[in-house]
Amino acid sequence: MYSSLFNLGTIDDHILNIRNQMCGEIDGVPASEIIGANVDSLAAEFSAKFQVACPLLLPKEIYCEEPAFTGGHEEVSVRVHLPFSGHHQLFKLSGGSAPIISQPIEIYPGELVFSFRLEKNKLDQLHPRVLAVAGRIKEGLASIQQKLEFYNPDLKKWAVQKIEERKAHLVLQ
Repeated sequence: MYSSLFNLGTIDDHILNIRNQMCGEIDGVPASEIIGANVDSLAAEFSAKFQVACPLLLPKEIYCEEPAFTGGHEEVSVRVHLPFSGHHQLFKLSGGSAPIISQPIEIYPGELVFSFRLEKNKLDQLHPRVLAVAGRIKEGLASIQQKLEFYNPDLKKWAVQKIEERKAHLVLQ
C-alpha cells in the first residue's frame, strides 16, 4: 500500500470524527446507567478509550533488507524498514504543515517501508539518507503531536458535556 504521507486529511477532521464516535457510544449507554453514573468517572472512561497516540518513530530499530546485487547493473535498490509506535493512520493526516517527502512510503501497522536506489559503490550513503527521511517524517508528526496535546485532554470535556446533556434529557422525560 503505497502512500504519500501527511496529505489525506487533517488531524482536526480525524479528532472531530473520534469525538463524534465517542458521543455516539455515550448515546448508546443504557438510560439507567447514565442516570446513576458518576459523570466524571464515566467521562474519564470514555475519553481514555478514545485517546489518540501520535506515532513515535523508533530510529534505533531501523533495518534494511539485503540488497540484491545483479551483475551488469551499477545500481541497487535497498528497502528500509522504519519502526514506530502509535496509530499508523495518523501518517496520512496533516497537523497544518507537512514536509516534502519525495519517495513513496508504504504504511503498515508498526512500520514504514521505503526504498532507495544507490550505486553499488555508494552504499555508505544509505544511512545518512535514511536519517534525513526519518527527520522529515518527524517534522510532519510534530504538528500532529502539538494538536493532540490539546485535543486529547479536551475529549474528557466533550464526554462530560455529552453525559450531562443526556442525563438532563433523561431526567426530563
